[in-house]
Amino acid sequence: MVSLFISHPWTETEEYEKFVFTLDRALNREWTNHSVPQSQAIDILADEDRRRIDKLAWLKEKLWRAQIQLQDPKLPNVLGSRYVYRDGEVREVPTVVSVKTEIEGLNAQIQVAMREKGPVRELERDIEPTSMPKDYFRQPDKYLGAYVEDYPALSAAIRDRIKASDLVFLLLTPMILPNRWVYYEYSMCGNLGIPIVGVRLPSTSGVRDLELGLLRVLDAESDQIDDEIRDCLATLPERSSALRQTSPYR
Repeated sequence: MVSLFISHPWTETEEYEKFVFTLDRALNREWTNHSVPQSQAIDILADEDRRRIDKLAWLKEKLWRAQIQLQDPKLPNVLGSRYVYRDGEVREVPTVVSVKTEIEGLNAQIQVAMREKGPVRELERDIEPTSMPKDYFRQPDKYLGAYVEDYPALSAAIRDRIKASDLVFLLLTPMILPNRWVYYEYSMCGNLGIPIVGVRLPSTSGVRDLELGLLRVLDAESDQIDDEIRDCLATLPERSSALRQTSPYR
């Protein structure tokens, strides 16, 4: 059974569902959908939110312990680290300076953690016209790393699903240009060597930068789209079993 991934802006659920119906009709429902619709994305990101909350709580507890330690009158006030010989080993012991340094570092980490936008809220603001840097297509890897760092669970889920797919269909909708996750999926396909077929909606004009990397572009309203979809799949190169790993996110 063929495995497919549909790349689309999460805000355009109706267009996504229409194309799922088209694929069901063209392939007689004999295909596996590895896509990540917004509802599933929020489920994945809920775990990420909990991870961030746990991390923040851990940092605050560590800061509290360091502040208590700083009040110890026996804590030596010397520069740098202090080492003692104890139980046959040389051990580093805290000093006023080292504890203050640790507190500064923890405060900085806490400020960063508190400034991070919650991933679910970020998805609700999915369309950001100013979010795509002008040099994205010249340096895609530079920005892919930011997605992995900010949204590790969702990034990994998308990567695994794309890797498990034979072909990716990219819905060329009006909202595709400002959508950062679509660009992430597009770049990930390039890194993994997964072919992409564009599906143009009637309301969408040309997307020149994206279309340069597409295998072909189909017209969503064409009378021949079912045949064209089957033709795309019939002409795909055979992929090795090592690459076609089953996604754990089915």
